[in-house]
Amino acid sequence: MNIPLDTPITIVAYRDFYDVPRLILACDQNANFWILDSAFDESVDEYSSSFEVFFVGHDPSIESLTLDYWPSRPRALSVGNIAVDQIKFDATRRKDLIRESPVGLGQGTIE
Repeated sequence: MNIPLDTPITIVAYRDFYDVPRLILACDQNANFWILDSAFDESVDEYSSSFEVFFVGHDPSIESLTLDYWPSRPRALSVGNIAVDQIKFDATRRKDLIRESPVGLGQGTIE
């Protein structure tokens, strides 16, 4: 299962906002919930240049709690990584995101 390409996805909740939210719970149009996690690397004093993407289910009443306990909660199904610069946010960087199609890769793939 892959996070959709070129489709607005609603940001349900977020944490660790730096230049963009670095821990995001998002929901696509099919009611699939995703966590995008761009962890802080203390050894280089920087956030990761990519989001690790996790599919966390379909139930908003349960999954909204997932972000509160992340990452202490057992990890969900990791579906890959997406470069931070491949994610485009709305003007507020808090409401919606779009995963843009990478040049030269087929739809639905995650680098």
